[in-house]
This record gives sequence, structure tokens and C-alpha cells, in this order.
Amino acid sequence: MSRKREQKKRQNGNELIKTMVATGVAGVIIIILMAVIMFGILDPEDKNATNSNESAQTIDKSTDDTIITFKKEMVKITGVILDINYSDKDVIVSNVEVEEDINIKLDNAEILDEYGKPMIIQELQIGDIIYSKYDKNNGVPEIFRLSSEAWEYTTKELMVNKEEKMVYRGTEGYYYTDQLIVIDHGGSFSMDTLTEVDKVTIKGYKDRLCSIEIIDGHGYIELINYSFFVDAVISVDRDQTFIIKENMEPILVSEGSHKVVLEKEGYEDYIEEVVVLPNTTATVDLDEFQIKKGQVEFKIDRKNVLMYLNDILIEDIVEPVLLDYGEYKLSIVDNGKVIYEEQLIVDKLYMLYNITVAEPELEPDRQVHINSGTIGAQVFVNNKFVGYTPISIKLEPGDHSVLLTKEGYKNATYNINIADSSSDLNFTFPAMTPLGSETEEEPKEPSNNYPDNSNGNNSSNGNSNNSGNDNSNSNNSDNSLETPISDVYNN
Repeated sequence: MSRKREQKKRQNGNELIKTMVATGVAGVIIIILMAVIMFGILDPEDKNATNSNESAQTIDKSTDDTIITFKKEMVKITGVILDINYSDKDVIVSNVEVEEDINIKLDNAEILDEYGKPMIIQELQIGDIIYSKYDKNNGVPEIFRLSSEAWEYTTKELMVNKEEKMVYRGTEGYYYTDQLIVIDHGGSFSMDTLTEVDKVTIKGYKDRLCSIEIIDGHGYIELINYSFFVDAVISVDRDQTFIIKENMEPILVSEGSHKVVLEKEGYEDYIEEVVVLPNTTATVDLDEFQIKKGQVEFKIDRKNVLMYLNDILIEDIVEPVLLDYGEYKLSIVDNGKVIYEEQLIVDKLYMLYNITVAEPELEPDRQVHINSGTIGAQVFVNNKFVGYTPISIKLEPGDHSVLLTKEGYKNATYNINIADSSSDLNFTFPAMTPLGSETEEEPKEPSNNYPDNSNGNNSSNGNSNNSGNDNSNSNNSDNSLETPISDVYNN
């Protein structure tokens, strides 16, 4: 009986030992887990730091009999770089938590990027956000690295609310303070100059914006001398379109080269490349590159006449004519004869031009009809231009020289004699010789025929030449003529 009791005692003892061992192991595991948890919740920028102000370390320096003791006062900060002295290897950092400026000395200090890789001081930039653990007494860092908790974006169309000191990138908003750094090609300026067309790189920490760097700034395009284009359409790079109005404000654009296109109904598009420098205004003088045109309305007091501008027939003189600005030779022709000639100057958008033609002189009983085998030739009698073939003119009796000219043909000169007679005279000259013709023809004498009169007589002066040319009648003409003045007379 006692033996059984002894065995039972031993069993109870073993179970107690097992329980104690299990409890001890569990306690050890709990302690380890607590240590891991405590390590994990330490500052992610400094896993080895246990507090912001470490316990003092005493350094004894003997100078004669005096002992000077320095204590390290280690401080951790997250800040934005305000200034960098690359030669002295110093940086000025603004603490993002308390807005305090700190001078940190990087001489002989290790600099790390946000991934923990070594970098040199020349790679640091103003506006970078850093994490550092440094000695408050001398500014020497134990840790200096780009913050892994900072963010950075390059964007356009950054919206700014200056009253609330907020910026928005899409739906995300960030606040900023007076310590905000704005960098524009190396020079700082206020947030008042930031526009929606600026391309920027923004850097921040949590919900705070710490710095803005202008990658591509802005400028303006200003139109001058644009009254001719009021109500026309102007576009910049085809993505900004405006209606030109009086007292138009300069157009906000990003820096760089831009294509300016003006569109006006009835005119070709006007295009110009404009270079805009940062924070400057480029002017576009529309008076310099536009091709000016004006509408000219002609009022002529004579009907059934032809009008020519620079020897070109104007087909429809009832409707206004659109002409480039400049000078023109205006001619009014009646029955092949120039009855009005004047210089026309087009220099306005719209002009009303009244033409008063003198009353025609009473034609004498006798007319001299001059025709040619080449229709539309210019006729000069005694070196004076009188019109185009076929033409009827008045000539005094006697000898006269006749010069026929036409573009593309050789000039032809003839001498005619006008008899003192009351009957009409017909002079029909041969066809003119084209330029470049291989064969040179001797000028033929014109046929000089007096038409049948009331008594049936047919007289001639000089040689009568019937060369088979049917153009002796001024009513016969070629209907397939082109527009130039020299080719249009069908009398």
C-alpha cells in the first residue's frame, strides 16, 4: 500500500516539473515577443535609437589641470533642405515639425539615399526632405539620409488656394506654410506667381507640401496691331482657342516655342512660331505678317463698258472685288477704246470707288477701222496708245505710223495713209509672228479697203492685200479668249 502511494507521489512531482518547465518556456516566448514588438514600434528612420535625447556620454579632455566634460545631446528630425554649402559640406535644414532652422555639418558624415545607399553631398538638392539624428551641440550627424517617408510628384495644373494655403493635385490636397520653398530656375519667388500652366516637381512629408521646383515656367503672348483681326479666331498650339476682341488680355502660355494660328473667314490662315521665355511677354505684331486685303465696290456712270485692273479683265463689276493692298492700273474700255485710266490704291478694308467717265465725243462721219489677224493686240498710232484690235478711231488725213504689240509676239510696225475722204476706212493687218518662231516672215502690207458706200464705189489707198484673213470685219472674233485685256475684245 505504501509502495503505491510512493509511486503516485513521484508521478505528481513529475507533472509539477513539466508544468513549471512549460510555464517557463511560455514566459521566455512572451518576453521575446514583447521585445520584438517594442523594436518594431521604434522610429522607422532609426531602429537603433531608443529616445530622442540619449543619456550623456562623458568625454574628458585635460588642459593643464582643467578637465572639460562634453555631453552628446542627440536629436532626431525630419526636415527640408533650405541651403547647401558644397565646399564646407554644411546644410541648412528646416524642421518640418517645429519650423526651426538647423545647421548640420556633413564633413566626414555618411550620407544615404532613401533606400540606404551611399551618396555624395553634390547629389543633394535644395528642397530635398531628409531624416537626421545629430548632436545638438555641434551639428554633427550620426545619421543623415533622404527620408523614406517623403513623397515627390511632377505635375501640371497644380491648383493653389492662397487664402487657405492649400495646393491640390487632382483630388489630393496638401497644406503649406511660410517656410515653403519655391524654386524657379535657381531663383525663388512667392506662390502668387505660380500658374496652372507651370510644370512643377512638388516634394512633401505626410500632408504637408515642403517645396516646389518649377520645371517649365510660364510667360505670355500679347497681340498688337490686331484691329484687322477682331472677331477672328486665334489658337495656340491648337489646344488653346480664343476669339480676338478689342482690348484683349495677353494669353498665358508655358515657356518654349508655340505655333500661333489666326483664322479669318475669306482669308488663308496666318501662322507664326513664337518663342516665350520664362516670366516674360512675347509680342505678336499682326501688322507685320498679315496679307492685307480690301473689298472695293465700283460705281461706274457708264453701262456696257469693260473694266481692267493691271490689264486683267474684271468679269463682274457689280459685286465688290477683293484685292490685296497695293497699287493698280484701272482702265475703262468702251468699244475697244480706253476711255478712262487712273491709278487705284487699295489701303482700306472696304472702299467705295466712284468712276465718272466723260461723255463720249461725237464720232465723225468717217471712222478708221484697224484690225489684225491677231486679236487683242495693243495699237499705238504715232506712238500713242489708242486701244486694242479691233478698234475704230478718228484720224486726221495724212501719213500715220501704226505699232501692234502683244505679249508672246513680235512687234509689228506699219505706215498707213489716210485720204481726205468722208468714207470709213478699214485696215486689216496680218497675224503677228509668235516669239521663237523658226521662220522670219516679211511684214505684209495691210489691206486698205474703203467699204462700200451709198454709191457703190470701192476705193483703196496703196496696195490692196486680201490675204485670206477673215478678220477684216470687226464683228468677227474668237470666243475662246482668255481673261487678259489683250485677248477679250469681241466687237
